Amino acid sequence: MRRFARIAVAAAAALAMTTVSAPAQGLSIPRWGQVWGTWVHQMQMGPGMKMPALVTINIDGTFTGAPGLMFGGLPGATVTFTPVFGVWQRTGWQNIASTSLIMVFDRTSGVLTGFWRSRSFLNFSDDFTSYNGTEFMEHLTCASPLTCPDPLDPKAAWEPVTGMPASFPVSGTRVEVNTGPLKP
Repeated sequence: MRRFARIAVAAAAALAMTTVSAPAQGLSIPRWGQVWGTWVHQMQMGPGMKMPALVTINIDGTFTGAPGLMFGGLPGATVTFTPVFGVWQRTGWQNIASTSLIMVFDRTSGVLTGFWRSRSFLNFSDDFTSYNGTEFMEHLTCASPLTCPDPLDPKAAWEPVTGMPASFPVSGTRVEVNTGPLKP
């Protein structure tokens, strides 16, 4: 039994080293429909205006992100945001739909003012290294920090976000391992 355990451990270690070293050797690893990973997400806010975010899509159907406006982002911004937290599901081999929530705070007082909800529909490239899609944004206002409506209530009064289009195009590029030399 001990000999079998040693062989199993040695085989697992050899497999792990092979898997880790494959990208470093320049070998391509097929993704077979793999949407999970970390992405540079770009929201097309207008001609020549893209708002970046970093998004990590997890294999378990959840994702998190750091929007470019998380700490205010723009001169004169009156609000700040939490990270993005959401869920996704496949709608086809190369497509997913997602819903996420962001808490919105008054930048001056730090008081919670509401939630933003984002719904996205993404179509991935054949090699799963990029995607394009559409994103829809809505806002749910809190009467006070301690009397916010439940953002999961189907009867919640979601409204369009003031000053933003109801929907806009989005794109994303997968963050890949860079095995090249570091540049000073």
